[in-house]
Amino acid sequence: MKAPKQKPQKVEINLLTVDLLLTSKSTGSRILITGSEAYGMTSEELQKKIAENIVKYRDLNNISQVELAQMLDYSNKSVSKWERGLGTPDILVLYRLSVIFGISVSELIGQDEMSKETKELIKKTEKDKKEQRKAKKRAEERAKKQKKKEHK
Repeated sequence: MKAPKQKPQKVEINLLTVDLLLTSKSTGSRILITGSEAYGMTSEELQKKIAENIVKYRDLNNISQVELAQMLDYSNKSVSKWERGLGTPDILVLYRLSVIFGISVSELIGQDEMSKETKELIKKTEKDKKEQRKAKKRAEERAKKQKKKEHK
């Protein structure tokens, strides 16, 4: 007698349950991001997100690469490398960056969404930069007009 045909069971496999473990090279400290938290993000995407966020939060805080490097006791070349996504700071540096920027490590690595305050600060900063560019352009136009008047 033939066994009745069974409906295939749906089996969900989450490849990221392997988890993402970030380890500090200098101290061996570790932070574990579980599969559900890291879902959908490859190590390259994580590195890119960290790079983007370091640039964004450094700019928001009006800190140069050199100043940030000094605060962290690292070279500005290291900061540049992190911002270009060619390397990732170790977990202790990620923590120090989060303290400097006034955000959580989770926010810095793109695990948590930006806080409402951060989003408002970004909007304000972008608006201020836009106004500064307009003011600079108006000043340049006035200077050109003044030069023309002087040459007549």
